[in-house]
Amino acid sequence: MPLRRGLLMLLLAASVACGSTDPSGGLPPGDAQLAILNALPEGTVATLLLDDAALSVPASGTRISRVVPAGTHRLEARAEGGRILSSAQFAVSVGGRRTAILGGAVIGGGAVVIAADTASLPRATEVKVRVINTVQGT
Repeated sequence: MPLRRGLLMLLLAASVACGSTDPSGGLPPGDAQLAILNALPEGTVATLLLDDAALSVPASGTRISRVVPAGTHRLEARAEGGRILSSAQFAVSVGGRRTAILGGAVIGGGAVVIAADTASLPRATEVKVRVINTVQGT
């Protein structure tokens, strides 16, 4: 009988753990996430700074993801020689997620667009499509 009770408690604990959601989305305590998508042609952005700290620039058409402390941040894209192409300030709460898109017109210097991400998962029979317009002046 004690073996059955132990097995029952183990199964109950496992089912509770499977049904609960992590409010931080699996991020370290006090942190948030920033995903950066580069929608500009290769070589447009030479330097990417987050709060004055250099980040690796994702290849054109790809994205990188970074864990950041919750709070207010500044993301800046610079061309070769240090000219600021675009910058954006954003705030993110604990467990929050933001997506930054480097896009827009290359001639005009590009744009940094920051959007909130719910990180919601679609149901098994559905897909999640996210559209963010990076065309300037629209």
